[in-house]
Amino acid sequence: MPKGVANSMESHIDQKEILRLLPHRGRAIKIDRAIFKIMESSGISAFKKIGTENHDLEGHFPDNPIYPGVAMIEGANQAAAILIKILHPDIAGFPISKKVDIDFIRKVRPDSELEIKVSLASSCVLRGSKMFRFFVTITNEKNKLVATGFIEGVAGKI
Repeated sequence: MPKGVANSMESHIDQKEILRLLPHRGRAIKIDRAIFKIMESSGISAFKKIGTENHDLEGHFPDNPIYPGVAMIEGANQAAAILIKILHPDIAGFPISKKVDIDFIRKVRPDSELEIKVSLASSCVLRGSKMFRFFVTITNEKNKLVATGFIEGVAGKI
């Protein structure tokens, strides 16, 4: 659990803590930092700076670079996994997404910064595994909506 989560309404999560909470490494990491917020519906905001040299832009598309939707979904999945690790440290294994329903509204160009907001919409236990549903919104540095939708996932045996 990030330092200070139990004692504050907001906790900042740096790259070192992200690496502790996620099994991903190198280019597979799709978020730079995050803020965990304790509220009525606990949530997390993750941030990703899309530089002109971002490897996800290579070939997508050479004369008209657009940050891929699949990279945004993976960023949302990683933010959701961190949220589960914080809220349910007793769950064994790494949470995985089972269903993604995201609508993309706006293109993301180089030199953008995304805020990926993930909040826990619901959860239940099914056949010994914890099932989760998350509400996702992704906005750009101008606070314009880029994508919105839901991710459903499952975590290991409880």
